[in-house]
Amino acid sequence: MGLRFLRAGSTEHRTGRRLVVYAAILGTIASLSLPIGDWVSLVILPFAVLVYELAAGGTPLTRFLSTRFMVLLGGASYSIYLLRYPVTMWMRVVVEKLPPAFVRAGELLTPVVLILFSVTVFQYWEEPARKTLRNWFTRLRPLSTRFIFARPANSGQL
Repeated sequence: MGLRFLRAGSTEHRTGRRLVVYAAILGTIASLSLPIGDWVSLVILPFAVLVYELAAGGTPLTRFLSTRFMVLLGGASYSIYLLRYPVTMWMRVVVEKLPPAFVRAGELLTPVVLILFSVTVFQYWEEPARKTLRNWFTRLRPLSTRFIFARPANSGQL
């Protein structure tokens, strides 16, 4: 499917693309929701179609997922994954000290705190670290190619 996408390029504009995207979403949700036991791995079929169609673009869902906010959340998703447990535990400790009426508010506030904290970590830790590593490896690349392709000092002599 990836090879088909690369060969077709993004110039392929078909009518009915929205229908295919929504059918793939429905198929993915149905595959995960139905009690089909070991056959649950069949979810890969509608999910592959969904990824292909979203990569091809041209649907409202593609435009929504390409907004600045969604791209930011996508970048922060690894931070969300790593910080979910610590932030949840920290919020439980904070909520324990509040009156019982605020316990439900603390549960509802946990995802908001997690997302805000994860976006902060992403912007001020992950992105600067990624840029630093990329610059470092870019500067090292010319050095390594010099050593690999350098001619020995006595290359003409035996």
